[in-house]
Amino acid sequence: MSLAGCTSPDESNERVEFEIVEFDDDPCTWFKGRSADSNGSSRGHSMAMNNSSMGMSHAPIEVGHNQSMPCVKITLYPDTLSGYNIHIETTNFTFAPTHVSTEHIMGEGHAHVYVNGTKVARAYTNWLHLPSVGNGSMVMVELNANSHAPYSHHGIQIMDEIMVGHDAMHMNNSGNHSTNHSDQMNNNSSHGDVNASTTSPPSVSIERITVDPKTANSSSQTHIIEINVENFTFSPMMVGMDHVDGQGHAHYYLNGEKIGRLYGNAFDVSGLNEGNHTLMISLNSNHHGNYVIDGKQIMVEITLTVQVPK
Repeated sequence: MSLAGCTSPDESNERVEFEIVEFDDDPCTWFKGRSADSNGSSRGHSMAMNNSSMGMSHAPIEVGHNQSMPCVKITLYPDTLSGYNIHIETTNFTFAPTHVSTEHIMGEGHAHVYVNGTKVARAYTNWLHLPSVGNGSMVMVELNANSHAPYSHHGIQIMDEIMVGHDAMHMNNSGNHSTNHSDQMNNNSSHGDVNASTTSPPSVSIERITVDPKTANSSSQTHIIEINVENFTFSPMMVGMDHVDGQGHAHYYLNGEKIGRLYGNAFDVSGLNEGNHTLMISLNSNHHGNYVIDGKQIMVEITLTVQVPK
C-alpha cells in the first residue's frame, strides 16, 4: 500500500488543501478530506470539540509536517449474533500493547473506541467486536499514543467515526462487502463443538501479561493480555459462517463469565479488584463452536492476581 499523501509537503503553518477523493485502500483518504474542510463536517471535529465531548485528560500530540502521519479508517460489519464487528485500518501506526501507559514513541500506541460519546474499549489490534451497538449509534475510533494522548494534525484529531445505519457509503466502502457478507452469513446458533485436526491441532497460550502502569497501584487494575496461537487463523470476516478447519476467533471468560470475543492476539481486562481472578481463553470456530480434541476444549486458563500496595 502506498503511503503517499499521509504527510504534507507544505512546510507552512497554513491548513493544507487536499483533494477529496472517493474511498480507496489508503486509510488517510477520509482524514485528508476532513483536514481540507475548515468548517468541519459530520465526521470531522476539532480537538477542542472532542476534548469537551469525550472528556479527554491528555493533551494531544501534534504530528508535524516532517513526520509520517498516523491515519485511521474504520468499517463496520453486522454480526450475526449481536452488534457489529469493526475493522480498524491504520497507516504509519503500530499497535503496541506492551507499551501502554509508558513514554510516547511516535507512531506507536493503541486506539480508543467510543460509542455515542462514551469510551467502551481500547483496541490493540485491527478488529473488535462491539456487541451493544445498534442502529443510529455513533462509533468513533481515535488513535492514541502509548501515553493515551490522542494524535492530531493541524489541530484536527486523528480519528474516524460512523453513524450506524446512516452512513452506508463508508460502511460498504469495501465493494459493498458488508452488505454481501450479511446476506451470505450462515446464522448457526447451535454452537456445536468442532473436532480439531489431530495432525496439526490449533493451540493457544499466554505470551505476556502486562499490568497497566497507570493502574498498578490502584484497587481496580487493568491487565493487558497477549496470546499466541498456532495452527489457527483469526478470521473476523468469516464469523457466523460455516466452519473452516483452523479458522475462527477466541472467546474469553473471567471468573466463569463470558466477557468478549477476540479477533487478534491482544486485549485487556479492566476493573480487576484485589484478589485472584480466573481468566480462560478458548479457540472457537467461525460458527462459535468450541474447538475440541478428544472431547477436551482447546483453551488456556490462568490466574490474574491483584495485590494492592499497602
